Amino acid sequence: MADFVLKRGASFALTCRNLNADGSPRDCHGVKIAAQLKDTRGALIADLDVGKIENDPAGFTLSFPGSTASWPVGLMQVDVRFTEADGLVSYSETLRIACVERVTD
Repeated sequence: MADFVLKRGASFALTCRNLNADGSPRDCHGVKIAAQLKDTRGALIADLDVGKIENDPAGFTLSFPGSTASWPVGLMQVDVRFTEADGLVSYSETLRIACVERVTD
């Protein structure tokens, strides 16, 4: 089961928020954020670009600047690695993205 559906060839961009276990916002200032999109066998599909959202200290974006037209049809997954200034590393929940073929060229 997928959390999101992406049509091949569509732009890839997600807006995210870093939250504590209780749902309160977790400030991303000074935190290094990284994410990779992989297939379910662990093969790398794309390194994702991370952008911080200026007016939301917990907000960030994940995007891919290139074309998704050649991405494989099927289930993909991504999680986000947060590295604090003191070296503490944590990960988000894994999101599953279904990549499906587009109908219109």
